Amino acid sequence: MYDDNSGGIQIASYDTNLNEVQIFMTENSIQSAIPSPDESMIFYQGDYTDSQSGQTNSGLWIYNIANSSAIAVPIQGEIETSNSAIVWSVDNQNVAFINQLNGGSLYYYHVDSNTLTLIDTVFGQQNSMSWSPNNSTILYDKFNPCLLYTSDAA
Repeated sequence: MYDDNSGGIQIASYDTNLNEVQIFMTENSIQSAIPSPDESMIFYQGDYTDSQSGQTNSGLWIYNIANSSAIAVPIQGEIETSNSAIVWSVDNQNVAFINQLNGGSLYYYHVDSNTLTLIDTVFGQQNSMSWSPNNSTILYDKFNPCLLYTSDAA
């Protein structure tokens, strides 16, 4: 992700073998962006401009690289994420993220069904999380690095 100095922020990849940059999208605002493990999708906070209507909306998005389209993550209210607070499941079907506003809330998002579930609240800025190898459980710590909580996300 980088600012192109012409009024937009671009999400791109660099192929070291071919020495090429592939630009996936350019938007006016992108605050955080994390690719799926297979790099077919990008979960990001920012703007999305529909290529058909030209309408721009802000929010959380799952951007599909293959068809250059985005699906809005159905979250209500203001949102603030960071790259360190977003984790994809290994199977590319789930995303866990922390909305860092109002004390922080941990959410689970299922890509195929476009469903969002609130898992826990009152998170700090330095919480960590990860998915189990079978993609059924989110492990996350809360306030004390020695304690791990488990939430069944399947």
